Amino acid sequence: MPRAASSDSKHDIALSDKVAYAYASGGKTRSALAFIVPTIMLSSIIPAALAWGRGDTVAGSTGDSSFWQAVSNSTLQLLSLILLIWPAIKDPRLSQVTWIWIWVLAVFSATCTIAYVPVYLVAPAIWSFSISFTGMLAQSVVQLQFVIAT
Repeated sequence: MPRAASSDSKHDIALSDKVAYAYASGGKTRSALAFIVPTIMLSSIIPAALAWGRGDTVAGSTGDSSFWQAVSNSTLQLLSLILLIWPAIKDPRLSQVTWIWIWVLAVFSATCTIAYVPVYLVAPAIWSFSISFTGMLAQSVVQLQFVIAT
């Protein structure tokens, strides 16, 4: 077994031992996240429903500040999704089923994120928000799947 290069005895631990502790994940953490993430997702529906009831019933335009916020949010959400998915491409810890669900939900989230901006221009703004919100929920499930599987 290769040893880490160190002359200090307190750091003279096998490299594989360090790696094992660096990625140690307990069942309690997974269980807590499996409860916390859906709970927060469900509780976020309350303000989303309030926004739906008070939302604009007219389409937006490129002159609205909300349009440019949508462009900015969409760009950052896509970046976040790419940074989340990139490590999953060849991760050997993911089962076939988990890998499929992650990719299905990631593609759905990316589709919602991309559609969010043009929908703002042609439909009532609340529909654009709803599409964006749905994409964010899907991305949260992707993150949860990845955390639980690794």
